Amino acid sequence: MRSADVMPGTATREFPLRDASRSAFPLLRGSGTGVIQQYDPQRVGADDNQYYGSFSSTGNFGTLPPYRLRGHDYPVGRVLYGGNGAEESPDPSFVRMLAAQGYQRPIALDTAWLGVGHIDEFLSFVPARNALGWAAVVADPDLGRKLLSDLAEDGRGDEPLVHGVPAQDTEDPGLTVAGALRKDSLSRGTEIARRGIDAALRTLRDRAGLTERDVVRVPALFNELELPAGYPRQGVVANYLPAAANGVSTGTGVYLAPRQHAPEAGGADVFEQAVEKALEGTGTRVAWVEDWDYAHSLGTVGGEVHCATNTVRGLTGTRPWWTERD
Repeated sequence: MRSADVMPGTATREFPLRDASRSAFPLLRGSGTGVIQQYDPQRVGADDNQYYGSFSSTGNFGTLPPYRLRGHDYPVGRVLYGGNGAEESPDPSFVRMLAAQGYQRPIALDTAWLGVGHIDEFLSFVPARNALGWAAVVADPDLGRKLLSDLAEDGRGDEPLVHGVPAQDTEDPGLTVAGALRKDSLSRGTEIARRGIDAALRTLRDRAGLTERDVVRVPALFNELELPAGYPRQGVVANYLPAAANGVSTGTGVYLAPRQHAPEAGGADVFEQAVEKALEGTGTRVAWVEDWDYAHSLGTVGGEVHCATNTVRGLTGTRPWWTERD
């Protein structure tokens, strides 16, 4: 399924969609695998593409795992995407195409508070030993700040915030743990992200019956972006350190997560320790993937493993919904 992302400044009527998404045809299409694309051609050349186009990226689409709630059964889960029903939303024709399949009624989570606007910046899912059979991996900015505060209280506030990356390859060379706690944009980012994530969880509680027992909270640091005057989207954030929630569940009990590059304690990354502990109860093992150079800091505004990955899923264990109708 090709992204309906229209790229600002490069889209033409002949080549309207993001160049990178063309790879769906030569790389993924083949024996037993087809590719479709759905988009509104009226969006090509629209003025708002400069500000809102990325909401149609497939990093902004996912699947809520199978569940049953209030007499409704979703044996193949539900489509989940980010948008607020206004400009900060994916191509409406693409969403209608997904809804028209009839089995995975889409649910929208407001992601307008994010600079890129993708759900994978704060949310993913893993199998779990609970009543649902799965859990939501959710970024927790308060937990991220607490881990830094603990380090500062232990007298380690002068240590670099980013570990294992040359200072010149970081956004704020020389930023320390104590400095991060004082940094206004990180403080404001925490407040913005907390409100946005709490709102998303309220939607999931209402629409999917999610409870706090079904949530795995992992540390995160959100930074309010500095945007040009007159830019129509202000007060938005991005992950400052690689986002552990922006990972891929392999279906084998292993979760691929980006290396955190947070400060160390006792020879171990404090954020990575917290993530492993949080996921331990689900029966999930974390495999850490280095993505700082090619995803996190390379023009993706805090993109990670999920942002840069296509995952092909096997469907042999599911009911073939495309051959049946209610």
